[in-house]
Amino acid sequence: MTTTRSFVAASVGAAALVLLLAAAASAAGLARDHTDQAELWVRVHPWAEVSIDGGPARVTPWDTPQQLEPGEHEVVLSHPLYGERRVQVTLAAEQSASVRIDLAEPGNDTP
Repeated sequence: MTTTRSFVAASVGAAALVLLLAAAASAAGLARDHTDQAELWVRVHPWAEVSIDGGPARVTPWDTPQQLEPGEHEVVLSHPLYGERRVQVTLAAEQSASVRIDLAEPGNDTP
């Protein structure tokens, strides 16, 4: 019985150490990956569900920008009354950019 308890305690301790090391490695990787990221603000009137590169939708207005890798991105804006609008955006490393769209006015897109 003591051997079983010792084995379980050692297993739990080893698992906790693995999780701790994985979390530390992940945090270090995230900090390193964000150094050259760009940020994108999306400002829409009246509001929209916004999906970037097919990712999960966020509803505007946003309190924080979306962090993205540099390069080309597709921004899809959806509204139940105004339909869907697609905008292509190219971002450079460490760039902060905005997409401003008034869905009530067709063709009023400013990437």
